[in-house]
Amino acid sequence: MHSQSNLNKVTICLFVISFILSLYCGVLVYCSYFFVHESGHIIFGSLGGVYVNGTLPNFEIGNWMQCPAMPYFMIPQQTRMTSGQPTIAFVLGGIILTEIVAMGVAAYLYLVSKQWKAIYLLIPLFFLIHEIIGNFLCGTDNFDSKPLEICRESLVQKLTVFIAIPVIILASIIIFLRIIDFSGSDAITNHRDSSDPRRQKQATH
Repeated sequence: MHSQSNLNKVTICLFVISFILSLYCGVLVYCSYFFVHESGHIIFGSLGGVYVNGTLPNFEIGNWMQCPAMPYFMIPQQTRMTSGQPTIAFVLGGIILTEIVAMGVAAYLYLVSKQWKAIYLLIPLFFLIHEIIGNFLCGTDNFDSKPLEICRESLVQKLTVFIAIPVIILASIIIFLRIIDFSGSDAITNHRDSSDPRRQKQATH
């Protein structure tokens, strides 16, 4: 009985640690997304420059900011062209690459996971909503290179303030579920090994 109580305490402790670690990693994933987004501008901007203008443009990161809750982690915020003419590929490159990566991650997690598969399909949707509101409508990833008129609406302004929260929460939940899924698989394997007489007999030889 005493050993069972200790086991429950250890399980709860591991559960809490996993939850806190998942939240921290969720913020880290969100901050890492900025590198993917700005890389999209550079990659597709380069391809568009060569295809449309016949020249390879140059780029620079115009601004760096601190990652929330991680002041030591600086993330890129804006990519500028220092030479060449901007193209549609450059303007929308951040959104395009973000969605490509999001769909790839979602497909991988869907295939390797044993349960909670449906939640992984939300990854591209959440990032698409984030991109449309935060970057296309209320950012500079549009054909005007400035926030659109709709962003002056109070509702949209409120959405831009909290737009990062759903993405961070989703990332944290997914990381937490992966930890639980992985731990559950190990527990099932260990249980099968311990309850199978043939495996026990092999272990004694």
